[in-house]
Amino acid sequence: MKIKTYLLAGIMTLMFAACGSGEQKQEVQQEPAIENVPAEITSTDGLESYWECPMKCDGKMFAAAGNCPVCGMELTEVKVNAEPVAADTAAHDHDNHEGHNH
Repeated sequence: MKIKTYLLAGIMTLMFAACGSGEQKQEVQQEPAIENVPAEITSTDGLESYWECPMKCDGKMFAAAGNCPVCGMELTEVKVNAEPVAADTAAHDHDNHEGHNH
């Protein structure tokens, strides 16, 4: 009977040791800090260009080239008061050329 008691106590001890105290540690993974983030601007008055994230993160504008503080992508330059590029439809004759039918 004593052997069974000691054996049962040993098994119980091993079970508790293997399971731990029931507390689970959660690792907090911090994202690395994004480097090369330029100063944010709120107006384009007097500027020829500004910089923005190609993914339009938060819609922020920046004074210089660098990386987006949200996603880390390289910022792209935007010209202030640039004329939109439109197709020149007047110079394109749709009736007298090869390649496709209208």
